[in-house]
Amino acid sequence: MDLRLVDAHLHLWNVDYLTYPWLKGMPDLNKSFDLDIFQLQTRDLKFEAGNVEEYTRSLKLEKMVFMQCECLPSQYLDEVNYISKLANIDKRIQGIISWFPLENEGTEEQLQELIKSPLIKGIRRLEETPTSLFSNPVFVANLDLLSKYDLTFDICAKNNLLKTAIQLTEKKPGIKYMLDHMGKPDIKNKEIVSWKENIRLLAKNPNVYCKISGLVTEADLQNWDIDQLQPYFDHVLEQFGIDRLVFGSDWPVLNLATSYQKWIEAVMILCSDFSEEELNKLFRENARGFYKLY
Repeated sequence: MDLRLVDAHLHLWNVDYLTYPWLKGMPDLNKSFDLDIFQLQTRDLKFEAGNVEEYTRSLKLEKMVFMQCECLPSQYLDEVNYISKLANIDKRIQGIISWFPLENEGTEEQLQELIKSPLIKGIRRLEETPTSLFSNPVFVANLDLLSKYDLTFDICAKNNLLKTAIQLTEKKPGIKYMLDHMGKPDIKNKEIVSWKENIRLLAKNPNVYCKISGLVTEADLQNWDIDQLQPYFDHVLEQFGIDRLVFGSDWPVLNLATSYQKWIEAVMILCSDFSEEELNKLFRENARGFYKLY
């Protein structure tokens, strides 16, 4: 039986067209990862467990959500246009999560310009420094625009900065939030106690979902294994429940630690006790519902 997938966290970038400051000093990623490369690396996906003759199933990558790639802020509309053109080539690209300056005054007109693209499903902003974007009063007030235009907000922050994300969801509880990369726990250094509490607090809001992505790049890139990931996965499953978990690849950042194929295999092993219905929710239906991919 085929398992149909929605990849809710895909990056594509072109260093000849847009500028990505964060790629400097990252030689393995500081080059273009375009649609052709992605298609090549994701051909013939399958899952094999134990004896191949006993359990082999094809995996069909059905839909993808593009996640903004931190190009220069002045280029965010150029990025949307670039991905929109790629979506005309590969119809599986059915959603775009864009960068957007919610911290600026008078942004509604700009947002109206952004959503002229029918692929726009939401925005993402990173919480990266002690000077909190998520605590900026203008940013917080402008989140109401997302509700007005039925857009989502992807939260991306390392565990040590999740407190501001918790406060954000408490101030604006009605927004549809997606927690990227399970809150980026420090798996490499086996930090879990404070992360567990942060996850518990975020999961209290039924409008916060959690993306199963980015784990292997928070672990030891060369020496990660399933046993290291399992307690983190088990905790988000316990706190969020199967109806609020969403699969994502984080390709091509994923390539720093593993391949697309092996990441899918890892997630399948993490949820080895799931029923067919639960697998369908994690890998497909929850993302379709959250990002409105129909």
